[in-house]
Formats: sequence, structure tokens, C-alpha cells
Amino acid sequence: METAGIQAMISNNSIQHKINMKQIRWIVLILFFISSGWQAQTQNINGERILVGRESITVINFPDKVLNINFSDDAAYDYYIPKRREERSISLQFNKEQATGPNTGLLVNEGEEVICFV
Repeated sequence: METAGIQAMISNNSIQHKINMKQIRWIVLILFFISSGWQAQTQNINGERILVGRESITVINFPDKVLNINFSDDAAYDYYIPKRREERSISLQFNKEQATGPNTGLLVNEGEEVICFV
């Protein structure tokens, strides 16, 4: 009878070991997806470059409501004119009184996101 009890304990331990290994595999798989940027690939536009032409207006459409538009450098407002066109789009226009404009960062608050363009 003692032998049967020992075998039952061994088989119960191996079942618990299999369950723990399944849980560990799922945890590792979930951590892999999170760390690999799987979700971030859906809309990765941070750091994208926007060209604003001297004789044209650049329009950018967003999937959510645009809340705020700011340049990273206050001097950029002398060269570029940002406007919110509609609820989900903005426009950038070059100030024609200037000869050239500097590179600057553009921060757009869109819904819950903060997007930084170069």
C-alpha cells in the first residue's frame, strides 16, 4: 500500500510540473510579444520627418482628435504656421517672409497619444 501511495505522489508531482511548464511557456510568449514591440508596430510614426514646402501647405490627418500642436523650439513659430484644420487634421505652412526655416520638432497631442515629428 505504501508503494501505491508513493507512485500516486510521483504522478501528481509530474502533473503539477506539466501545468507549471505550460504556464511558464505562456508567460514567456506574452513577454516576448510585449518586448518585441508587437503592439507598437501598429502606429509607429514618432520621429518621422515632415517636409514643409515654401509654396505649399502640408496637411497631416490623424485617426483621433488633435488636442494640441507645439513646436519644440519657440523660434520655429517665426518660420512655420501650424493650424488645426478640422478635428482630426492639422496643416503646416511656411512663413513666406522668411528665406529658409530651421529643422525643429513638432509635438502633436492626438487623443491619448503624444507624437513627436522631426
